Amino acid sequence: MAAAETRNPREAIPRACKKVFARIVIFYMLAILVVGLLVASNDPRLDGSGSSVAQSPFVIAASQAGISGIPSVVNAVVITSAWSASNQALLAGTRTLYGLALKGQAPRIFLRTTSWGVPYMCVLLFTAFMFLSLMSLSEGAITVFWWLVALTAAGVLFSWSTILLNHIRLLQAMDRQGIDASRLPWHNWWTRYSSPAGLFMCILILLTSGFSVFTKGNWDSAKFVSSYL
Repeated sequence: MAAAETRNPREAIPRACKKVFARIVIFYMLAILVVGLLVASNDPRLDGSGSSVAQSPFVIAASQAGISGIPSVVNAVVITSAWSASNQALLAGTRTLYGLALKGQAPRIFLRTTSWGVPYMCVLLFTAFMFLSLMSLSEGAITVFWWLVALTAAGVLFSWSTILLNHIRLLQAMDRQGIDASRLPWHNWWTRYSSPAGLFMCILILLTSGFSVFTKGNWDSAKFVSSYL
């Protein structure tokens, strides 16, 4: 989404992708490995019955190491991450809607912008949907809220499945026409294998996200609908 607004996407996008890969390895995979080594899977504090960050495996690992003040740090990290994710989602949504309006595939009212070029009508529409997050404060509405979360997660997996399938077909078409993949602006040899693996995992998660409803005595119509429909 931001690639179209960069000054030199041919150089900026590969550099950004390399940084994202390194951050995922360090901040996600390495962090999960360390926590998995420090926190037992049967730790009673992992049952999720509480409502504070004290149930976070990162907090448990830090507490066992004798580090105080970690719950406050985790709270700050969670709030910052949520704010960053919301900002990115708002940018992506408004830019997509504005692009559709430019193509005539959305109402022209969404073409209105400020003097700075901000599509304020698009921003207002997506901001209105942000208030749905307040449903998590209600015991009754939390079920619908998790339906929306499941629907969003399925949409992301479907989008990535489409992207990976297009990449696989692109490489196949280039092979058929005798075009070397190294001619692409950015290419890694391992993507020829990682794209099919990623596509398989996305489809697997989509098909098994609500598998628990098919186990004996656990049928839940609401969960089935939110997971598969």
